[in-house]
Amino acid sequence: MDTVGAREELSSIDWEKVLEGTVNESWESLKDILFRIQSKYVPHKAKGGKKKLWMSYKALKYVKRKHKVFKKYKDTKHPACRRAANKASNELKKAKFNFKKKLADNIKNDSKSFYAYVRGGSRATKKVGPTVNSQGELDDSNEGMCELLNQAFGEVFTRT
Repeated sequence: MDTVGAREELSSIDWEKVLEGTVNESWESLKDILFRIQSKYVPHKAKGGKKKLWMSYKALKYVKRKHKVFKKYKDTKHPACRRAANKASNELKKAKFNFKKKLADNIKNDSKSFYAYVRGGSRATKKVGPTVNSQGELDDSNEGMCELLNQAFGEVFTRT
């Protein structure tokens, strides 16, 4: 990271001129300058291949070996590739089974880990909106949707 270059570029900017105008315009120009300097002076680092929580190091070793064998032969039908793929597959199944068994055995003492694992399996979150108000107009603002849902639940769940 080149902090000296970033500091020099930031000090060379005429901030009075950049920050004149409305607050939103000033914010946008400041944001653009900071993103430009970040992309210029802060190096990009590729994300590491973090292993799954359930994967054992033995299973990881077999998967890496499978990739290495495939690189050598470039043919999935080759006996060495099939052997490596089968070993990796069996080891992955075993690792996943052992992880789930360990979670289930330890649920009384550590229920947080179990529920974190279950919650991690969900693919998407459900979102609400946009809603249609009583005039038939589409409302996608948070306040409008909140008021509409509050009114609907209030009508349904009030005691009479």
